[in-house]
Amino acid sequence: MILHGSQGNSNRGRARRGYGARYIGTDVRYDPRIGTAQVLHVDGLAPGATMELDRYPVVWPRTP
Repeated sequence: MILHGSQGNSNRGRARRGYGARYIGTDVRYDPRIGTAQVLHVDGLAPGATMELDRYPVVWPRTP
């Protein structure tokens, strides 16, 4: 899902900025596929490995 709350940028002299966030569950496994965004690829991470990396921090820990 993408939320967008801005009108078009009519000023070519002023750059726009964007921020993207992806949230995943603890059951997600690394599955590199041909054609996916390179920013999502992690060197040295084996297919099927968990995503428990500093690059993907826990933002909402589960409570028992």
